[in-house]
Amino acid sequence: MRMRRLIVAASVVALAGVALVARPSQRQGGAGAAAGGQDASQAARADQRGSGSGRADAPVLGAGTLIAGVWGTDPLPVDSRGWGWMTKSYVGANYKRPFYNKAKELLFSDKQVTSYTISTFDPEFYCEVRKHYGYVWFEMQHSTMSWDNVAKMIAACPGPDGAAPMIRMPDQLPPFGRRSSGSGQAGSVWAGVPGGYQNTYNDNVLVVVMLETLEGIINANEIASTFGIDVVIQGNNDLARFSGWSQTDPRYQSLLTVSRNATLQAGKFWGNAGAQYLTGNPLSPDVRFVQNGPSIDGWTPPARGRRNSTEEPTIGLPGRGRGRGGPGGR
Repeated sequence: MRMRRLIVAASVVALAGVALVARPSQRQGGAGAAAGGQDASQAARADQRGSGSGRADAPVLGAGTLIAGVWGTDPLPVDSRGWGWMTKSYVGANYKRPFYNKAKELLFSDKQVTSYTISTFDPEFYCEVRKHYGYVWFEMQHSTMSWDNVAKMIAACPGPDGAAPMIRMPDQLPPFGRRSSGSGQAGSVWAGVPGGYQNTYNDNVLVVVMLETLEGIINANEIASTFGIDVVIQGNNDLARFSGWSQTDPRYQSLLTVSRNATLQAGKFWGNAGAQYLTGNPLSPDVRFVQNGPSIDGWTPPARGRRNSTEEPTIGLPGRGRGRGGPGGR
């Protein structure tokens, strides 16, 4: 299946008024030649470790077509269609905005989207955080939260009048689908949304893929062009770890440019997990979507200020809000 073949080079996430889904996996094949002959399976094993030791896990690369990408070494100009023109075409012709997915509405309004990461069970805190961001990132890949924990938090403050809840987990979902009937809590959480939840679910889903490996960057053009994908971001720490290039290395910057150009040409939205890319980087004007970052209304989480590093925090540590309000995730 073409979708699956391409997605194995990326982590797949789906942001709705409901879920983010991540599946770290690898595409076997051409990476070996690009990596100076290193076996692609070694890179795959490094990715599966997730929190590997860094440069020791990284393939060694020299200059090559990977650096230039399909669209060249320089950032392409944004044409009159702007960012996300293909993503916008996925919305039904009869759907009337605004979206009840706040993150999607912000993207379609050409604004940067930030979030807050929740990795421990705390319904009261989730309900407060939800007032101040475009979406809430429920971290289930790098935490011990259960589905029951997340369901109870979402049910604690239902409705479309806040940040879109987004669930990250080691799995993948198709970009479009039919919402079946059942006895779950969707009927109460999304009761009263215009047009009805089942009829408008697809229009409010946002499918995000995260590129974390060189294989992902090599295949960025195909991945970004996949039907149904809306947003492409980088897992910045993992991309640095698996490439062997720090985020201040010009070669790392060229990886971002490859992804950025591919995403622009595909008509999707682009961003980074690291909220440090919102400002101060040559590509910051094009960053539309990050994990964490500043709130919409200036609200400051109680734990903010404990981290001064511009590096992304390690997700999954115990303790409410620990590093969550600072620059983005993995």
